[in-house]
Amino acid sequence: MVLTPPIIRKAVTPADLAEVSALFHDYADWLKAAISLYDFAEEMKIFPRPYVEPDGVLLLAEVNGKIMGAVGVRRIGADICEMKRLYTHPDARGQGLGRRLADAAVAFGRDAGYRAMRLDTIPELAAAQTLYESMGFEQIEPYNPNPPDRVLFFEKLL
Repeated sequence: MVLTPPIIRKAVTPADLAEVSALFHDYADWLKAAISLYDFAEEMKIFPRPYVEPDGVLLLAEVNGKIMGAVGVRRIGADICEMKRLYTHPDARGQGLGRRLADAAVAFGRDAGYRAMRLDTIPELAAAQTLYESMGFEQIEPYNPNPPDRVLFFEKLL
């Protein structure tokens, strides 16, 4: 698939939110073999909260008129936000789309006044871990109920 440069933008319309929800469900299905997502079902019941401004945001990547990736940012502390559910469609992988979404998520966190951004990932997602480390995220102690023997936790000061 030949990709034109992606457009990274906020999900604002009902159609955008439906696309992001579908991508988040694809992400959860994709990860099921590796780990159970501790809050996914509850999160989807109140979606798009907690990813709403001013405390959070949903960002999507549009390529050739199709939504090919998404990420959420949400508040988890007074001055700490969390990047969640970074996912790109398999057809769009290897094109730098994940980095563009992650960069936009970090920019949102910084612009929103957060001091730090956290995230978690699993060791099996080596490319994601490499991306996060290249962006300045450093491994930290667990900050949520995900099993620390199967999940890596990261933080970046903004």
